[in-house]
Amino acid sequence: MGLRGLDIAFFTFEYYPNLVGGLGRYSMEITKGLRKRGNYINVFTINKNENNVLNTLPTYQDINSITVHRPKLIRMDDILFMLSDELRNWGEGIRMFDEVFSYNILSFSKFLNKTLVEENVDVVSINDWLSSIAGILIKKHTSLPVVFHIHSTEELRSNLSNLIKSFEHKLGKECDKIITVSYSMKDHLISLGYDENNIEVVWNGVDVNKYCRENVDPVLLERLRKNYDIDNEKVVLFVGRLTKIKGVENLVRSFYALSKNMEDVKLVILGRGEEEGHIRNLISTLNLKDKVTVRNEWVSEEELIAHYGMADLCVFPSFSEPFGIVGIESLSMKVPFLGSNVEVSGFKEILQDMEELLINPYDVEEIATKMYDLLNDENKLKEYGEKGRDIVLRNFTVDKMVEKTLKVYEEVIP
Repeated sequence: MGLRGLDIAFFTFEYYPNLVGGLGRYSMEITKGLRKRGNYINVFTINKNENNVLNTLPTYQDINSITVHRPKLIRMDDILFMLSDELRNWGEGIRMFDEVFSYNILSFSKFLNKTLVEENVDVVSINDWLSSIAGILIKKHTSLPVVFHIHSTEELRSNLSNLIKSFEHKLGKECDKIITVSYSMKDHLISLGYDENNIEVVWNGVDVNKYCRENVDPVLLERLRKNYDIDNEKVVLFVGRLTKIKGVENLVRSFYALSKNMEDVKLVILGRGEEEGHIRNLISTLNLKDKVTVRNEWVSEEELIAHYGMADLCVFPSFSEPFGIVGIESLSMKVPFLGSNVEVSGFKEILQDMEELLINPYDVEEIATKMYDLLNDENKLKEYGEKGRDIVLRNFTVDKMVEKTLKVYEEVIP
């Protein structure tokens, strides 16, 4: 690498302002960190705003000296039906695949016909299956090194789509290196037939200066507490996508069991997803409307941080969790969390010094009991919060993530 740094093409389905889950927050942090170190970044992402409306954003934009490309998408679902029998069975899901396919093809076209002509790209970063089509095409039509960041797999998400699995496995076989987010994920990938020698583990990182309890705006914090009608109650917080794999239903059921033994406690669920209606119905059925709030809208990072500042305890009962950025965000704010101890779980690596905070996400009573014990022990909450912050500072900073990622990028450049 010369003095100028690397020229990196970074493909990600989620980027500002369309930040749906951990992938979007990862993409923002890693690109900012890479740029801070003198590298040049071209981001290729979907043209979708924070309200999920398509084709409303600039197709070319500079964000903090990072070039962001968002080609306007076109509808191709009629054509896609002719290409794959599987897609006929996706129902409404075809719209999502249509967006993914269009984003990949148009981004690849812009990359090949404009960016690659005008700039000397050193390495291509592809994030998850959502950008894998572009990655496969880049390997086919250029000699550029491609690093495939696997944040999850179709086997962990649903195991339903052979088409998505084929994209993942093809790029996983053809790329120059795989970066995944935990040793648990590496073991999982090896079990699926990925080459062990081609996989590097780089833990995710958090900006510890932003995610710092002492820096939370007290006015914003008070406004949040007022909006959620929180007075002196303890606060349990969930942040994440409202999908089955995140275990939100079991969290609500656990909270119901907790509320029968503890009155002064409330649950705030912050996230969007297809399970929202089901979760709201469950809350209503269990008569928890006065104790549980679901907020399914995009919030700024400042407001997200304030949510952590409002919480006494976070709970993330995922049925699989390749890493769990929310876990290190929580700990960075000195808020302990309960996280899943399932086979594929980055929480086990985050909490390796606090294993007593691991939970079986299928055991509603265990989750309720652990919530009760922690919420009724101020000393334990404080002790775990302080220890958690130290763990993040030691292992899970953005600087460490960027440093290790850059090392992999540099190794694949001829």
